Amino acid sequence: EHEKQFFDSIQSYRNALEYEPSKKVTTFYLASVYDQYYEDREIPFMYYQKFLRENTDADKKLIDYAESRLKVLKRELHFQRGSN
Repeated sequence: EHEKQFFDSIQSYRNALEYEPSKKVTTFYLASVYDQYYEDREIPFMYYQKFLRENTDADKKLIDYAESRLKVLKRELHFQRGSN
């Protein structure tokens, strides 16, 4: 059930981006869902980067959170790649 909610959330955010690309903050929410529930750390990393590139005037709290998550994800990716 929890997995279905994850996939439904992802699909909803992707649809929102497709139909309203001007609402770039949606990219942040997509990144956070991937960050919480997706094992592949590259995906949320990519979406947080995209959010920061496209939203220089976004809410400072969201920007700060995205930047802090990028630091953590970068470290996780480094160790993930190092263990392969």
